[in-house]
This record gives sequence, C-alpha cells and structure tokens, in this order.
Amino acid sequence: MTMSIMLMAAKIARFCHDGQVRDNKRPYITHPARVAGQVLVIPDATEEWAAAAYLHDVLEDTAMTVECLRLKFPHSVVDVVVELTNQFLDKAEKRESRKAKERERLGRVSPVAKIIKMLDREDNLLEMPTPCKFRDLYVEESRLLLPLLADANEELAARLAVVIDSIPPSLAGNLRLINFNTD
Repeated sequence: MTMSIMLMAAKIARFCHDGQVRDNKRPYITHPARVAGQVLVIPDATEEWAAAAYLHDVLEDTAMTVECLRLKFPHSVVDVVVELTNQFLDKAEKRESRKAKERERLGRVSPVAKIIKMLDREDNLLEMPTPCKFRDLYVEESRLLLPLLADANEELAARLAVVIDSIPPSLAGNLRLINFNTD
C-alpha cells in the first residue's frame, strides 16, 4: 500500500519542523496542520492542495530544498509550495520594500496558492500573542495583501477581512495615534 501524498507531506513537514516552536511555545507543526485541515474543508479541494498546505513553510523555514521536494511530490504540489515561499529575504533591504515586492508577486500566483496564503494569514493572526508590537505590523501587511488574494476565493477573503478587522491595535500601536501636543 502506498502512502497518500497528503500523509507523506504531513510526515515530511513534521520531520522538517521538528524542534521548532511557535511564539506560543506550541510545536511549529501545529500551524501547517491547521492550515491543511482548513484546506480540506474547501469545496473542490484536493489532496495535493492539503499536501502543499502542510509543506507551505518548509522551504522558507527549514533546510528542505526544492530539489528534494521534487523527488517526493508531483509538480502540482511543489509548484504551489514554491509560490508560497517568500522570494524577498534580503535583510539589507527595508522590510516595507521587501513586503511590497512580495505582495506584488503573490498577486500573480495560482488560485490554490492564494487560498493557502489566506488560510496561513488567518491562522497566524489568530495565534499571535497579545499584546504584540509585531502583530500590528502583520495585521497591516495582511490588510494590504488581502485585495491581491481575494479573487481566488471570495468567502475566504471575507473571512480573513473579519479576522483582520477584529484585531484591535496594541497599546504600542495606539500610542502613535495620540497627540501629546498640548498647544
């Protein structure tokens, strides 16, 4: 009996992310597992979509290579994983510039990659600790990215918009809005 593509992706993602933890101290694999689970609820989703969701962070956050993935998975999976992998990682360039380029690139990826990216963003936003200065930045970056992804699945886009809008700014984020000038 051969192992399903989704199960193989889950096992490889678990191996690749072994020892990594999220900010909340949970094992990192819980994130791609939740994203893959959400993919499976989408009408017309395939096992390949769920496999790509399990693997969506392995190229960016682990030692896994595209070449190794291509030995184990069909192009339909690997191509989506590559689409989901951040291409602008030069830390010498300002984050705002890198993220603008990444948004532009993500606006041109496949509908499947856009769907997984929306689910990834939603899961990240729901799991971020509060208060968290980075969360304010991530919320704003998500707000800018959403219109470029929305055409892939309007229902998911609406759901992500609700999540984005439901997250209040942290106290640190609010301080920049307060005018301390008493004149």
